[in-house]
Amino acid sequence: MKTVNYGERYSAPVTLCMGRYESVHRGHVQIIKKAASMAEKNGSELMLMTFDERDNPRFGRVILTYPERLARVESLGASSVLRIDFTDKFKNTSAEDFLAEIFSALDIRGAACGYDFTYGAGKKGNAETLGEYCSKRKVDFFALPEIADGGEKISSSAVKKALSDGNIERANNLLGYKYFIAGKVTEGRREGRKMGFPTANIVWPEDKFLLKNGVYAVRSVIDGKEYAGICNFGAAPTFGFEKVVCETHFKDFHGDLYGRDLTICFDAFLRDIRGFPTVEELKEQLQNDLKKI
Repeated sequence: MKTVNYGERYSAPVTLCMGRYESVHRGHVQIIKKAASMAEKNGSELMLMTFDERDNPRFGRVILTYPERLARVESLGASSVLRIDFTDKFKNTSAEDFLAEIFSALDIRGAACGYDFTYGAGKKGNAETLGEYCSKRKVDFFALPEIADGGEKISSSAVKKALSDGNIERANNLLGYKYFIAGKVTEGRREGRKMGFPTANIVWPEDKFLLKNGVYAVRSVIDGKEYAGICNFGAAPTFGFEKVVCETHFKDFHGDLYGRDLTICFDAFLRDIRGFPTVEELKEQLQNDLKKI
């Protein structure tokens, strides 16, 4: 995927999806699909605008990290990204100057956004003013109306609330895909292996949004085959460890995963984490957890 930095000139005609697209949820996908259809009609490539939050603490943790977001939108047909660093200078750019900048740097043939899109200092620009600007320039424009599920607006904020509540099924429904963590399997404490439950341990990315601590039903594809598993996200009180870890035991998998890249998708919240008086009681609980997945 081609990356075009904000302010950089790019000569190829584009249809631009405007917004942050932190989670690429179901509403975002509808915008992207509509923009892809516009791009096909006006002979341009599909470009998505988003912020690069890496090393920018003002954003906090995100649902999709910047690299994960690019992979997701590329799979949906975007061939380029307009990358924006949210600097103080950018934050103070007026709505008029923001539009002038991107429309002069890019050959924009179409633009799409959500109904609640805002831009410019003080959020003075919105979908309505963007539509008026596009109309004057004879640029195709589309704004997606509010999309709700169960009476709740589909938004990244709603997804984060569901994740914080441990309602992973709700989060997955709003997203339109399974919430996941991807990373390299590292060596852990080996307590699971000692009691017959070896685990794949992945360091949670510093900028990735955190789930509610608990035990989850998960899935992962290993060597082309899907395996179900149970994932402990949180501390290990039975062994006296307070550090939050993400460790997964896969049912029916036998092999060494150390050093391998793995993507773990969360299916359901099974239970809260708690300490057990003995290791044997913990093993019995883990066996019961496996029967539920």
